[in-house]
Amino acid sequence: MAARTLSRAVAPRQLAAWAHRTFGHDTLEAAGRLAELDDAYDIADYDERATGDLDAEVMAEARRLTT
Repeated sequence: MAARTLSRAVAPRQLAAWAHRTFGHDTLEAAGRLAELDDAYDIADYDERATGDLDAEVMAEARRLTT
């Protein structure tokens, strides 16, 4: 999924949501930051904030996970 996100086949928010659903916060340490970012997307939706910075953080995590 991380590689698919880097190739733009999957949106950053979709990667974060998938990681959160699949691994939660504590199941897989490598996915923990993505779960936190999924929570941040939810808060941004509630506050009606832009999510560009979150997208950039997810992309950075995707790069980290694929190297």
